Amino acid sequence: MGILNTSEVRPGIIAVLCKFLLTKDDFSYDEAKIRSLIEPSGIALKASEFNKTVRECETLKILSKENGKLKLNKPFSTDLDPSNFSNLQFVNLMRKQVLDESVNNKITDKWAKQSGARELTNSIAWYLEIDFKNLPEINKFDQFTPLQQRSFGVSTPFKDDEEFSNWPLTNQSRLSPFKQWMVFLGFGWMSSEKILIPDPEKAILASLNQIFAEKKDITAKDFRSRLAKELPVLEEGKYRKFVQSNYAQEHQEALKINTSHFSQSTSMALQTLVMREHLEMHRPSDDGALNLFDGTSFSRISLKQ
Repeated sequence: MGILNTSEVRPGIIAVLCKFLLTKDDFSYDEAKIRSLIEPSGIALKASEFNKTVRECETLKILSKENGKLKLNKPFSTDLDPSNFSNLQFVNLMRKQVLDESVNNKITDKWAKQSGARELTNSIAWYLEIDFKNLPEINKFDQFTPLQQRSFGVSTPFKDDEEFSNWPLTNQSRLSPFKQWMVFLGFGWMSSEKILIPDPEKAILASLNQIFAEKKDITAKDFRSRLAKELPVLEEGKYRKFVQSNYAQEHQEALKINTSHFSQSTSMALQTLVMREHLEMHRPSDDGALNLFDGTSFSRISLKQ
């Protein structure tokens, strides 16, 4: 089962679990007692919500079980401060964990079973490529159907597990958790018209220090490759390439994936970061230049102090 399988696995519950375990010796506590202790005041936490959240936290390697106790794993136990819990730091750690290869099925030439974070990373990588003219209402699966069919062909359930198919989002029930996780991880936001806008600006902003760790001014192609390493659901990233390799042949030909262009969502995010003076783009020459969706091109990019 993947984290999109149920709306009961929520980032907020995971945050509460982490906060609680951070205050305990050895970052662990009796599993049988912990649910009643972390319930918000006046709000009953369903056993199913707690149990499914714990199970997916184990799958994502956030928690482990030892002798009847739940234990908070590194880096959550070492990088979060219990006396000054940072929601931003928690989101950044969660994003890194969800994108980690250890919790995503091994990438092969076939569509992998959607356990762990694989279903989510496939869905994010696909959605970030959608043309803004075709964005669906998040609560209407019938609007997702033609988009997925255009990308992947007719939905074909797996013979050994009909819950999954060659589509990343297989039914209505997955849309709500998909929206929740995509927004939480910094890859989109909700419009007033109930449209999930694909926008990786927050995720890119959180990755800039790693991207520019060695030099504050790099080539456009070097930027793209470092960005893909930090956020593999973006251009040239291993999860984006995996999704593209599973597109229907007709869609691959129609899309004509151009390695010199950024998608509409990534282009919008980069332009926002330039406008907010986090980044500065330059074009001292045409050599190695990459293009944004609106035709703007750059061959070098720098992190502004």
